[in-house]
Amino acid sequence: MLLKPLSKVLDAVSMISFFLRAPYFPIPIESDDRVFSAFEAEELSKLANEAAFLSKTNYDAVDGNTESWSYVPKVNALSPLTINKRWSKKK
Repeated sequence: MLLKPLSKVLDAVSMISFFLRAPYFPIPIESDDRVFSAFEAEELSKLANEAAFLSKTNYDAVDGNTESWSYVPKVNALSPLTINKRWSKKK
């Protein structure tokens, strides 16, 4: 029986979840100390695991179609269910 390397198992556990549907990439997300952007789900998972999410329960994100998303670090999930649905240059 072949076993997966521990790094592969840990990567699978920490993969970000998408609630209802996946966003259009690239997607920038705010954190406590910076704003980061990812072009694919694996990169987003890696950056989300490295960032600091301590002061709020959910954080703003905007996908490639300018739709508003919420990142919930407690469950490591990205959701399109937000109050503000579209972003403009003013915001």
